[in-house]
Amino acid sequence: MKRDDHEFETERELILDAVVEGSCGLDADGRATFCNDAALKMTGYRAEEVVGKDVHELLHHSRPDGTQYPAEECVFRKALEANQPAHVMGEFLWRKNGTYFPIEYWARPIERPGSRTRHVATLKDTTDIEQAKDALHNSEEKYRRILASAPDVAWTSNRHGRTIYVSPKAEDVLGYTLQEIYAGGTHLWLSQIQAEDFGRVNRAYAALFDKGSAFDEEYRIRRKDGTWIWVHDRAVGPHEESGDLYADGFLSDITRRKKAEAELHSQAAFLEAQANSTIDGILVVDPFGQRLISNERLRELFHIPLELLADKDDGNMLKYVVTLLKDPESFMAKVKHLYRHPDQTSRDEIELKDGMFLDRYSSPVVDKNGVYYGRIWTFRDITERKRNEDALRQLSLAVEQSPVSVVITDPEGKISYVNRKFTECTGYGAEEVIGANPRVLNAGRCAPEVYRNLWSTIHQGRVWHGEFCNKKKNGEIYWETATVTPITDSKGAIRHYLAIKEDVTERRMLESQLRQAQKLESIGQ
Repeated sequence: MKRDDHEFETERELILDAVVEGSCGLDADGRATFCNDAALKMTGYRAEEVVGKDVHELLHHSRPDGTQYPAEECVFRKALEANQPAHVMGEFLWRKNGTYFPIEYWARPIERPGSRTRHVATLKDTTDIEQAKDALHNSEEKYRRILASAPDVAWTSNRHGRTIYVSPKAEDVLGYTLQEIYAGGTHLWLSQIQAEDFGRVNRAYAALFDKGSAFDEEYRIRRKDGTWIWVHDRAVGPHEESGDLYADGFLSDITRRKKAEAELHSQAAFLEAQANSTIDGILVVDPFGQRLISNERLRELFHIPLELLADKDDGNMLKYVVTLLKDPESFMAKVKHLYRHPDQTSRDEIELKDGMFLDRYSSPVVDKNGVYYGRIWTFRDITERKRNEDALRQLSLAVEQSPVSVVITDPEGKISYVNRKFTECTGYGAEEVIGANPRVLNAGRCAPEVYRNLWSTIHQGRVWHGEFCNKKKNGEIYWETATVTPITDSKGAIRHYLAIKEDVTERRMLESQLRQAQKLESIGQ
């Protein structure tokens, strides 16, 4: 019979340990009678550290803000005392390492005469769920802020005039309140379009729903105060929502751009003089590929022969420029694409065979009536910036692959960066220590004076050298040398602390063995 009981108990433990959720039994006084592997992994305790202990005092003693959580206020303890079931969400349990995590648990009474276990608690770590909720909330808030602060008006409407969303920017652009826009819908919008543009815009909007055509129109519209502005309105393929077709679009106030474009063709002489005073190479061509303006900086960047500058055909200069490029095919592909799509702008980087990097930007030149006058190109030398970026990448890679631990903290001591060697040495992942204080490694074996001296030294902007006795995530004790250096800004204010640390446990052990051997040798053993 005893053997059967033992086998049953063993089988019960195996079953409990196979359960994904945490499970824990409690006696009438709230002490743990058993704890499965899942619960132990959640809390970081061993079974012998939990069984027989008051669960509230061990795992539920404090709130996340550090204030005490009296046992008499604990929902779980109340359910235990009343011998009633309980289901609790939104509370937290504390791990052995002093951190806490969100928990959902169920407590059920056990009616079994003679059993020590009076309640069984099922524990579910809801960290991932809470993080997902936070991420979703933050994402929603982010996009809400983006739409609220974006210079464009975002809108969602159906073809029959019902508007279900318009961003707050509409009040600034059109002068109408959101309530007026929702009430008036598409009919309000169409009624304010200038007569010359109305037919074109109305047909394009209908085609958006009837044919799925892209809606992309520039037109004049009257604000509530009676002033006329130019807007760029665009939307693509409608989607079904609640059984109806809706389109999502963006409307931009392009009045200033239109005024600028209208004046551009009459300012060629002024532009040429101004172009020669800039650090960018500038090229302006008309719709037929004839060069209108090219400044001196453009000639310097590409070493363009004077005879090519005298030739107004941009094609000949283009043939020369591609011979200087590392990737002439992609360069020409972009040029051809923009000439096929005169309404588009573009920005990219190109590299010359001599190692120079250029930032290339291009935009169309169009007047207020939509007449295309050509295209402007600008080229800026960004070689030095690219070299600095490459040097920064190399430095970052060197730190990450360094054979010593590297830790960076803010002025308050919160960790903001650890390299790969740190995680290998301590067993902690970067995500576990970012935002934490390095004291999580403290093994409690160094005198307090060591840490006082450390902070006193680095607060004065001086470098501190010393040794620490620390504890890894798995509890292993190790020694390491450390050099802590303040990182200051241009005004001398401390912005970060940099710690370079090396594990010297083995060296200290060898030194200790050597001293012991020398001692034994000195006494003749």
